[in-house]
Amino acid sequence: MESPTNNKASWGELLFSGSLEKRSLGRNAISIKNWKRRYFELYETRFVYYLSSCDALTTEPKGTFILDESTEFGNAKLSPFCLFVKADMKGFEENSARGKNQKLYMRSESCSMKEEWIAALKIAVDMRKEVSSCFFLLMLMSSLHFVH
Repeated sequence: MESPTNNKASWGELLFSGSLEKRSLGRNAISIKNWKRRYFELYETRFVYYLSSCDALTTEPKGTFILDESTEFGNAKLSPFCLFVKADMKGFEENSARGKNQKLYMRSESCSMKEEWIAALKIAVDMRKEVSSCFFLLMLMSSLHFVH
């Protein structure tokens, strides 16, 4: 398994970080969704979370979402302070439906903090869209044969 440092080097620049409450992806024993404080880092190509900021320095992320042009994010209707990210999760089998388009709900401490996260996510996803468009144009140009 790669070390956390090696992973982070390939994720691009760290754009934003901080603590948010994360809603459980599953259900607990009595079928109630629960919320737990986690430390999040947003990079150009990844949105990851850890148990704490200390863990971010020494351990692998507890969850890794791969950002690309199809990533969705925005306000969640659960409460005024909630936001969501919908993207593919790293670490699942390629053919597994569980990791595809996983939706993660988070809750911030204020509306302004929620808006800061959403603005940072927009920057990251827009960067991925731009990279994807450039790659497509390069592929198209390389497939064309110019006649002199």
